[in-house]
Amino acid sequence: MEAQHEQTEMDGGLGTSRRCDPALLATGEEGGAADMDPRTVDGVVDPNPDGDPVGDPMERFNTDGRESTGRINLRKNIRMATWNVRTLHQAGKLSNVLREMERCDINVLGVAETHWTGSGFFTTTDREMVVYSGGETHRAGVAVILSQSAARSMLSYKAVSDRILLVRIMASPFSIYLIQVYAPTADAPDEEVERFYEQVQQLLQECPSQDIAMVMGDFNAKVGAVRLEDDVCGPYGLGTPNERRERLVEFCQDNGLFITNTAFKHHERRRYTWLSPGGRYRNQIDYILISKRWGKFVTNCRSYPGPDCGSDHNMVGANLRLKIKKCGRSKRRTSLNLEALESQTVRETYNIEVHNRFEALNLLQEERTPDEFSAAFTEAIKAAAKKVLGKAPRKPNHPWISQDTLDLIDERRKLKTERNTGSGELLYRDVDKQVQREARKDKARWLEEQCAEMEQGLGGNSSLRKSYSIIKKLRRGFQPKQRNIKSEDNRVLTDLQSILQRWKQYCEQLYKDNTPRSDPDDEQDTPSEEAGDAPFPEILESEVEHAIKRLPKNKAAGVDDLPGELLKTDNPAITKALCCLCNKILKTGEWPTDWVRSVFITIPKKTGTTDCSEHRTIALITHASKILLRILLKRMEGVADTEFAEEQMGFRKKVGTRDQIFNVRILMEKARESNVNLYMAFIDYKKAFDSVRHKTLWKVMERMGVSNYIVNSLRQLYRHQQAAVRVEDELSDWFEVTKGVRQGCLVSPICFNFYSEAVMRESAGELSWIGVNISGRTINNLRFADDIGLIATSPERLQELLDLVNTVSMEYSLEISTKKTKVMATTKQPTVLKIYCQGVLLEQVPIFKYLGAIIDESAGSSREISARLGAARTALSSLETIWKDRALQISTKLRVLKALVWPVVTYGCEAWTLHAKDTQKIQAFEMKCYRKLLRVSWTEHRTNNSVLEELGIQRTLLNMVKRRKLQYFGHVTRAQNISTHILQGKICGTRSRGRPRRRWGDDIKEWTGRSLAECTQRAKDREGWRKLVLKATMVPDPQDEDGTR
Repeated sequence: MEAQHEQTEMDGGLGTSRRCDPALLATGEEGGAADMDPRTVDGVVDPNPDGDPVGDPMERFNTDGRESTGRINLRKNIRMATWNVRTLHQAGKLSNVLREMERCDINVLGVAETHWTGSGFFTTTDREMVVYSGGETHRAGVAVILSQSAARSMLSYKAVSDRILLVRIMASPFSIYLIQVYAPTADAPDEEVERFYEQVQQLLQECPSQDIAMVMGDFNAKVGAVRLEDDVCGPYGLGTPNERRERLVEFCQDNGLFITNTAFKHHERRRYTWLSPGGRYRNQIDYILISKRWGKFVTNCRSYPGPDCGSDHNMVGANLRLKIKKCGRSKRRTSLNLEALESQTVRETYNIEVHNRFEALNLLQEERTPDEFSAAFTEAIKAAAKKVLGKAPRKPNHPWISQDTLDLIDERRKLKTERNTGSGELLYRDVDKQVQREARKDKARWLEEQCAEMEQGLGGNSSLRKSYSIIKKLRRGFQPKQRNIKSEDNRVLTDLQSILQRWKQYCEQLYKDNTPRSDPDDEQDTPSEEAGDAPFPEILESEVEHAIKRLPKNKAAGVDDLPGELLKTDNPAITKALCCLCNKILKTGEWPTDWVRSVFITIPKKTGTTDCSEHRTIALITHASKILLRILLKRMEGVADTEFAEEQMGFRKKVGTRDQIFNVRILMEKARESNVNLYMAFIDYKKAFDSVRHKTLWKVMERMGVSNYIVNSLRQLYRHQQAAVRVEDELSDWFEVTKGVRQGCLVSPICFNFYSEAVMRESAGELSWIGVNISGRTINNLRFADDIGLIATSPERLQELLDLVNTVSMEYSLEISTKKTKVMATTKQPTVLKIYCQGVLLEQVPIFKYLGAIIDESAGSSREISARLGAARTALSSLETIWKDRALQISTKLRVLKALVWPVVTYGCEAWTLHAKDTQKIQAFEMKCYRKLLRVSWTEHRTNNSVLEELGIQRTLLNMVKRRKLQYFGHVTRAQNISTHILQGKICGTRSRGRPRRRWGDDIKEWTGRSLAECTQRAKDREGWRKLVLKATMVPDPQDEDGTR
């Protein structure tokens, strides 16, 4: 047994069969000279320890007739292996496998039975690349792990199913086309087995002719030790063939593959890959297959019983005479130590360095073009930051698995060779259970540490942002990366260059203006005045200083890779330089190249999608350009406030989504109370922001009174703008953007509002007599940016209004989506609407989600309240890790509850009309949250009062809703805008007999004990209304929403 133990240690790495590890000789861990002999296996001398091919089998294997002999330069060898680990869906299992992979010096490891769901790839803390493919349930699953040295060699991957994964790896002299598989078991239906082999067959047919095709994994087939008349197996198989052998051999013959671990002469201990429970049977069912054409590259292949992860399978490894190459990709962007700027001393040193570099460059005195000025400015700041701040320190790698658990894993591995004995098997299982138990404890301990760090931040002892980052990580769980997309002809693209080219093609087509020009004068985009001749008020340093302060922190940089934090250091030199540059741009009309370029980041709208249209694109622009854009925006706001109709509440000051939700609900409520029928159409445009025609936009802005110098400056920006798509730190080629407002640009929202305002003036404005009349004011539309609701009092008028809006929208290149546009009727009697758009009958819906809130045709709020509570339950469940942590203080859990769950409930609550049942639901949900915090089960039959007493608080959620609604009443009363008019106005009609339905204002009267007229008068006094709200909601301390400190 001792000899067996020592040999198992020596078998840890691939290739150690040739010579012993010098490190082991130096430490003297091996028992004696006899035990060191690499030819000894289980006490028996192996006559062929190197696994050299013998005789006829390799003559067929190496199709060119050459024999692979002699010692190989290990620096030009790569080691590939496959291993059925039985599961990776277990605490500590991946760390265990990665540790064995490193110990055995494996470059590429294929894994079967991961039991992971979904597909994608991620990088571990030690920078190994893990690519995986799973199903919807925790069964089957395959993965390929690339070592740190091989991680950047992955060219592409394709997740086919939970049994098949393709990974293409760059190597020299040829790339490797690797397919990792996990075949159905022997008792699986024949149809499932055939489907599996057909899918692998299809992948092999797509293999580039110059690539080395390899298929490896658990095939659940025994080729056996008997050599039959075929050319796919060598004489060194193991065991008796089973019924699945025939299908595997047939598959190999069809594709010219050879089973490499049957071609090398090894002891049986180095051939078996699976050990039956109790150690009675040893079978060979895991294989590495390679194309016969490339067989000469394989120098050795065998199983390795030494590595252990608690599986009943052995690792199967092969040495290949290849060299892995890193893909020729762009250099990673350098991260600066921006946190150092929090130190006053460092910040002053940085400011001095920037000033000195500006002086050395004579930046403000020399005549430079805006492009040259910007380049010199950027380089000077980055050089100063690199010198003073240095690189950001690499985050320390603190694996959550403890050293004690790793020691147990080593102990279990040493016991693996004794599993064939009764006592040895029991001892091995006992240690295996200890490993699993300790790994779970380690993970729980790590979670407690994360929660403690989060608690420090929430308590003000460290970074609040870091605390919420931890919460987000615990809440979202594991999020793999995905990059594969489909081409125009619906083929899945897997290699990075093809993906970059496809994204460029898609975005270029999306942002290209193909609209035919009917007006000959429209062909030339000529400014009303030349940019250099247009008079403009110069930009002041105070404007630049204000814009710099408004720059957000912790935002990704644009193409110049200049973080915004480097500008926010209260540095007069930076302020003067930017002021000079901005004035140069307005004077010359020339924008720096980096300032007109945007970098698109793609984000899938749903997990696993490969369709480009099902992705969102987020644009990154340079932070320095935001200074000028912020100033131009500020100068346009005055014109916007006078030109935009009150019905438009998108991207405007002092109004938001809650105001428009309130307007819709109150209009519907008042119309229903007065027996006036309302018919609404909720319009959805197809990519509205991306469809704006630039030339039309400039004409609209000039017509509405925007200063010529601002229009001309933006015209020059849009005329030269370019974009590229970033995928995994790689940029596509640059392309021009000729349509749509600029993504990520501060002035884009207001520009779109100008555009939308022109559409509505020419459509709804022309039919101003259509709509609902409330106290002498007719309202026929309510808008929030591109979310438009049309309102009429009859189906015919709604149709007329929609037709005109559609006609004008088409003239402005905005297309209404007939699939997403819905209509609704608010009537007491059931009504069937037949409203058409572009010849398509629009869908009539009883409820519609408008700006995140559910609008009900009955004008009630109960459905919306139920939906919000349902969303809050989901948010509550996503934080289960935090609620279960007994080490966290209750006060911390309450803060997390208020910060992340309560806002989900209260969104849009200002527009609710609360009934008794709604109040009960809110209170019941609140108590459910408190019980979850205390881990109180309903079976304990504890009263609500006892739960509240233990927490030391009172119920607050309903009071929070009341307080927000009362505060909003005061806000609307004092605002004197369209919301005030809707709230205080009346719709002409006849109320029905009997008790009226509960109205929005009834809540105000009930909670304050005053009439609406009294409340309206009282609300004009802000301080007096505030005291009344506090009294009505019984909140003793306005600084603490849960009544406790």
